[in-house]
Amino acid sequence: MFRRLIVGLSIVVLVSPVFVSAQSVADLWAQITELMNRVGALNAQAAAAAASSSSTVNQCPVLNRTLNYAARSSSRGADVKDLQRWLIGEGYLAAGNDTGFYGLLTVEAVKKFQCKEGVVCGGTFSSSGYGSVGPATRAAIARVCSAIVPQCVPLPAETRTLSCPVGMIGAITETRTSMCAPGATSPTWGEWTVSSNTCVKDVPPPPPPVTPTLTAAPTSGSEPLTTIFTANVGTPNSNYRYQLTFGDDSSPVEVKPNETVTLPHTYSKAGTYIAQLIGTSIGACDEGKCGDMVLLSVKIVVNGTPPPPPGTCSAAKIAEILAPATATSTTVNVNCSVTLPANQTITKDVRLYPEANGKTFDCNGSTLSNRWSLSVRSRYDAATGAIQKARDITVKNCRATGTVQVAAGISGDVTLQSSRTAGHTAFMRSVAPTNITLDNITIAPAPGVSNGIYFQVGTTYVTLKNSTIGGNLTGVPLYLDAESGNHTIINNTFSAISPREQLSVDGSSDNIIRGNTFNFRGGALRNGGVMIYRNCGENSVIRHNEPRRNIIENNTLNYIGNKNTSDAYGVWIGQRNVNPPGYCGQDAGYPYGSSVDNHDFARDNIVRNNVFSKVSTSFMVKNDDTNNTVTGNRDVNEVPPPVDTPQTRDAQRVSDFQSLETALTAYRAQHGEYPRTSAPQYWHAACSGTATWGLWSRGTSGANGWVPGLAPGFISVLPTDPKPNGANNCYLYRSNGTDYMLLAHKTIEYFTQATNPKPRPANDGIAGDGCTENPYQNSYAVYTPGAKCW
Repeated sequence: MFRRLIVGLSIVVLVSPVFVSAQSVADLWAQITELMNRVGALNAQAAAAAASSSSTVNQCPVLNRTLNYAARSSSRGADVKDLQRWLIGEGYLAAGNDTGFYGLLTVEAVKKFQCKEGVVCGGTFSSSGYGSVGPATRAAIARVCSAIVPQCVPLPAETRTLSCPVGMIGAITETRTSMCAPGATSPTWGEWTVSSNTCVKDVPPPPPPVTPTLTAAPTSGSEPLTTIFTANVGTPNSNYRYQLTFGDDSSPVEVKPNETVTLPHTYSKAGTYIAQLIGTSIGACDEGKCGDMVLLSVKIVVNGTPPPPPGTCSAAKIAEILAPATATSTTVNVNCSVTLPANQTITKDVRLYPEANGKTFDCNGSTLSNRWSLSVRSRYDAATGAIQKARDITVKNCRATGTVQVAAGISGDVTLQSSRTAGHTAFMRSVAPTNITLDNITIAPAPGVSNGIYFQVGTTYVTLKNSTIGGNLTGVPLYLDAESGNHTIINNTFSAISPREQLSVDGSSDNIIRGNTFNFRGGALRNGGVMIYRNCGENSVIRHNEPRRNIIENNTLNYIGNKNTSDAYGVWIGQRNVNPPGYCGQDAGYPYGSSVDNHDFARDNIVRNNVFSKVSTSFMVKNDDTNNTVTGNRDVNEVPPPVDTPQTRDAQRVSDFQSLETALTAYRAQHGEYPRTSAPQYWHAACSGTATWGLWSRGTSGANGWVPGLAPGFISVLPTDPKPNGANNCYLYRSNGTDYMLLAHKTIEYFTQATNPKPRPANDGIAGDGCTENPYQNSYAVYTPGAKCW
């Protein structure tokens, strides 16, 4: 029917007289437009299909087995995750807890459901099934799901664009909406209606006149405001000279005819200013009028000093921080970003709870003088299982006479009970702070202070950098506690007098300790450097996490005077394997961690390229497990500098890429991807030269480094090839964020094609590896699988 209507309309148009007047043509166009709108609406009615969209309140889980937290086989799986999502949708479980692990939070959610639905409301999972999903609970879930009724949900409005009639430009836009009728389970569409018609006759615009121009950006902002002006007088008049005035007390700037002037101007005070492009008569008057002629003007609004950005501490909060501690006010909770006045003394215990997430606490050189100078803390409610996790907090430029700690914020009893379950490490890490940065912290402890900086149980991804730990301590300058991991300790100086080692890695894993200086000094307190071990039994707490995959590299360890004891090693891997403390038996009786075996299990650690002074080589590194890697460490007093030969240069290239690989792994752990090179992933290089497929002559640090952003945060400085071979042959890097390749391009000297441990696959001449084969190019490469054939 509608097709016949369109054809009929076409016939009406075709049979209309072609010799009509101009007025008749205009009328005809109006009729055509109206008819087209009506045709569109009729076509829409004919084409509208019954579209339905229904959603259910919540997706019912498919449960075919008994689930509880008692055993690994019944506490994990996709059906556990389905159950958790259903519990979240029904309001029994908080969002974000669909982990696939049937833990304590899931147990509590199931109990609430069982009580509400009358399944069971007491006992234990073994006696009554309380907190366990058995046949009765599965039947109750199915019964609740069967009551879910489909709901009608209107569909989003739809828009379509139609072409204009021949000879016109623009477009016709039509819109339709859906609605849900009473009692309906699916929506129905309304008719298409014209929402916009921009059709006009296709007439080319006239050429623009040559006119004066004056632009400014920005035209508003806070003092001082720098605005960029661009001015052109257009077609000049020889009787005038032209100037740009800024509306303040500054001198005008001449604008010559046929030239464009672009220049910045700074407004130093708040106010409203009118900048003008002015022509001043210098000869004959313009139409009998002499004087200035304003061609164009622009208004500039300069505001006063801006308010602090959201999340910045108020003046009242800063005053609270600086106020002296009293008997009734010993702590201050900071929930905002702040830069303190310089050289102040804060006597309160400063605490940063989850309200400070994403904030920065900048001491600006001020001193934290409380015995517990500063702590970053999570919150955990043992009664409800609610977790408020501290994350993404930065503390910097502080001096402290007490301990700085990053703490889980849970009681010792909760830690003890958790240690007697299989998921202890995961639980502690789910509670404890993460992504915390301590930058430029100086510890100068008062008498009686134990640890200088303390990363408590379960903390992850804490970075300590550019800091100094000195003075006299009764404990350890830096302590990485059990169940913690992925910390970065970089570019710090340790020079504290302590009865123990300078850095304890106690049941902590996957840490990077790089570029630090350890000065072991003091009367008789030279007791070693970095100790890697796992404590056990203390306060009956079982230690689960093993001190594995720690990387200790490129550090300097200086013994000032003779070392104190026969076991004061620079680095000792497995320090308590042979002599565990006497309280190890306190944790006996459970099938977990140190309760099963008191050995350290310090394995898969890497200690390399560290420099020692004034200590024999036998006391540089002690390794009590053959599964660790110890290489490239040297004593500057006993080992002569390496000879510069092709063999040593190739060895240096291998060592450089090992350090870079470690730094890239740490960067990805913190940022979620590798440092990207310029799109479309050009090669970045550390040598001069030009090439159409690369970006060259980049630096060794910062955003312009040949590995962008890696140094100095994750490696002190980017290494460069010891002997570049030509303008374009040196160290190269390329990454799309997901994969990367490091390449010593055409500089390998000692390795042959057969002995090169890591040739570039695309150029190794070996068939069958999936890469395009080219002649051997003397290249060494480190790469992720996705970058293999780059």
